[in-house]
Amino acid sequence: MKAATTWILVADGGQAFVIERTSAANPLQRIKNFEFKGPRKKSRDIGTDKPGRVFRGAKSVARAAVGDDKKLAREAEEKFLISVLDRLEEALKHSTFKRLILTAPPRVLGALRKHLTPPLAKVLWGEIRADLVKADLDEIAAHIADMKRG
Repeated sequence: MKAATTWILVADGGQAFVIERTSAANPLQRIKNFEFKGPRKKSRDIGTDKPGRVFRGAKSVARAAVGDDKKLAREAEEKFLISVLDRLEEALKHSTFKRLILTAPPRVLGALRKHLTPPLAKVLWGEIRADLVKADLDEIAAHIADMKRG
């Protein structure tokens, strides 16, 4: 019986790549056409203007900025993650892989989970809550081995 091909999405808010494992005996391999670079800008670089300012109180001359300074960056990050998931779903339609593992920091993992389509959710095999974007393949393999034991 042929082993199910597993894809491991390794992501953070600004970059992502996919690693493939065809069997437990074969080493992990990065898939060249599935390397993504997303936005690495802060909200102040994305927005067109400075945030609005208000007086702190009726008798005060002190002023404070209004608005969430991380909102625009998080929105750009979320669009990036959705585009990555779209590419994965397209590959799944072509039966390129049978199982999916998500690897990302907790906040990014939550955003990925939120946007998983039903077909991707159906093949989701596990999650690793760690930032492994800069890790080598051996370190990622060790996390996968720990996941299976846990």
